[in-house]
Amino acid sequence: MKKSFTLLFSLLLAFVSTAMAQRITEISQLDNNTKYTVWTSSRGGWAVGADDNGTLKFMSSNDAGLGMTLSDPMDTQLQFQFINKEGSYYLFSVYANKYVKMDCSLDEETGDPIEFLRQDDGTFVVKFNAVNDDKYINLGGSNQMIVNGYNTPDAGNKVTITPVPAAMVDVTWEYYLNGQCLKTVNERLGSNTNVTAPAIDFFVVDTQSATNTGSGDPITIQVTGHEELPFQKTTDQNNPYWYALGIHTNQAFYAWHFNAVDALVETRIPEKGYTDISVLNDDAYFWCITGNIFEGFKIYNKAAGFDVTLNGTANTATVGTASDGNDTWTIARSSSSIANACCFSIPGMTDYINHQQQDGVHCLKYWGSRDEGSSITFYAPASFVISGLEAYAAAPEGAVGYAADLSDPSTYDDLQNAISSLQSNPYDFDAAKSQAEFCNQLAASEIPMTEGYYRIYSALTPLYEKSKGVYFNGGSFVWGSIDELHVDHIVKVVPSNQEGKWCLIAPNYNRYMQGVAGASNEAETENAGITLNPLGGAQYNLVFGNGTMHANEHGNGAGEGSNLIDYSAGMGSASAWYIVPANSLDVLLATDDSANGAYGAAYLPFDVEGEGLNVGVLNSDQSVLKLQAVTAVPAGEGFIIEAEANTPSVTLSIVNDAAPVGANDIEGTLAPTTLNAGHVFAVGETIGFALANNSEVGANQAYVTKSEYQNIIFLRDSSGVTGIGEAQQGELNSQAPVFDLSGRRVAGTVKGGVYIQNGNKFIVK
Repeated sequence: MKKSFTLLFSLLLAFVSTAMAQRITEISQLDNNTKYTVWTSSRGGWAVGADDNGTLKFMSSNDAGLGMTLSDPMDTQLQFQFINKEGSYYLFSVYANKYVKMDCSLDEETGDPIEFLRQDDGTFVVKFNAVNDDKYINLGGSNQMIVNGYNTPDAGNKVTITPVPAAMVDVTWEYYLNGQCLKTVNERLGSNTNVTAPAIDFFVVDTQSATNTGSGDPITIQVTGHEELPFQKTTDQNNPYWYALGIHTNQAFYAWHFNAVDALVETRIPEKGYTDISVLNDDAYFWCITGNIFEGFKIYNKAAGFDVTLNGTANTATVGTASDGNDTWTIARSSSSIANACCFSIPGMTDYINHQQQDGVHCLKYWGSRDEGSSITFYAPASFVISGLEAYAAAPEGAVGYAADLSDPSTYDDLQNAISSLQSNPYDFDAAKSQAEFCNQLAASEIPMTEGYYRIYSALTPLYEKSKGVYFNGGSFVWGSIDELHVDHIVKVVPSNQEGKWCLIAPNYNRYMQGVAGASNEAETENAGITLNPLGGAQYNLVFGNGTMHANEHGNGAGEGSNLIDYSAGMGSASAWYIVPANSLDVLLATDDSANGAYGAAYLPFDVEGEGLNVGVLNSDQSVLKLQAVTAVPAGEGFIIEAEANTPSVTLSIVNDAAPVGANDIEGTLAPTTLNAGHVFAVGETIGFALANNSEVGANQAYVTKSEYQNIIFLRDSSGVTGIGEAQQGELNSQAPVFDLSGRRVAGTVKGGVYIQNGNKFIVK
């Protein structure tokens, strides 16, 4: 029964493939007098047959009411005409010699008009015009016909319309591999039809002896080709190609493992996935494959040797090595997006070896879908070492877990040479084990986690390339774009109250991250403690008390950030993170033309050092901030940054133990606040401290609360002394620009007014 169904299904696919080659691509090609079949890509075609009461009606070719699945285009139950009457099309059944109505009934006189919507792939969706909500004629997943079904184009309603051939031809396809005919496929196709050999997974056609079915006589078409497999198959048992077989590797890394004690195959999870070089020391992880895609494959384990092949037992759906004769496996292409993957099944079965969990134990069973859980990927012995070395090479320098030895250029060159050498022969166990020692050497120099300030980046390559990571948005921890201008994109890592764990704190707010979802609180709770699960190459899972942190809705790198969720996955996934020391912070500057310089200000939760740093004290009348140059500023002290004009930003180093700065009237805020009195540092037409009355002040902004003046101006004077000198009596005798105390440039002066020119204050008499 299964074999006949498989053959019938292959005939259906072949018919669809052939039909697509001859199909109508524009509605203008339809002819009133031509008969057509209408077929979906995977759910059968349109038909007319009798329902349970014997009444003829419009139905699916797979409908149980027909008594069998229809596939022959010469069967009139599958044939329709599209009758154009005064610009409107009507569906006409050849079998019933009646029109089709929108309730699936048939009528001798007239039907309901239909409308075609052409799709980009050349298919059509069809609807009855009388349906108001724009739903299409649809074949459902249970083989039912629904004339006002799903309103999104999909496999059930996207159809090909194909002329019925004049006659049918019996075609026998003979597939040759290495000079031997190993498979035949029989089809019944339209006469004088251009054809290509039905596709077989992992078989590439080189030649076929005919490309047209001819006029009606039976025809045999010889097809020669070659295999393109996702693995190197073993043809000489003295020189086998051994692989670790990964399964379900879009999540954590699961690998087949041969348990020699009870002769069962189970799955285990290497600690670091495909960078776990320890698997090289266990032959039970490695397998080789012999055979071909037509006759099937046998699978041997390195620990068991060539006396034992992998067996499958259909009744219990488990995989073992008992000699029950089920040791030949068929191969199919994976339907998942996992690259270079395939699926294995026993001949005659429609289920595939699949990774599952039973009572919390990882095991191999069967599943009816070629999805991620059934997808097998192949790892040559050296690939584990190569992956480990490449992970070290790709890791951000200085990150937690980064190999400090790579700071030596000669060691980095050794790393690149080792990768190249292993890539030249990835099946050499001895070379792989030798270079595994190099991995161990690098691992011994990994930088440990210590208390400090860090930026946490996603290790999923597309996200890392876009600098996506975890940050605090003022209310919770989320993931999104990280830059070096925002203190909120820096987290402080401190030891947890729970031994061996760490906590993440938003330094501007002193709020703890309380678990994978990113909630925050001022005190550490049970879920706030993090365990770092090393994945290799300076990548870590961050495991909280309520799960493993994962970047949700990451789209493999597309789009902006979203919330964090609990999901566990391995290296290179959206559950893997780089923890990179925050050694510096960028501060934006703006140029003040009157002072021929660029200025900025900040108020930070950590010590910084750099060039152009100044603290300041107000002069006696609190109108001028006299700046004092310093090399470093402690946390909780406001400061001004000076640089040459047109300098867009400066980079400050985050340090420890900055010396006290002494007197300093510059204050500031870590979290956003409202300033009801004082002057906030502002960048506008001029740069200085503008009067703040009920002003919203952002995080890390600097301000002064002591001044009585409307504005506080600070400029570098003409003598090079920092700050503005005391007011001088005198006349305006220079062509240099003149500014009032509000920082506005003025065209003229008035008697008694106080102005600034060339960085000096003067009074006009």
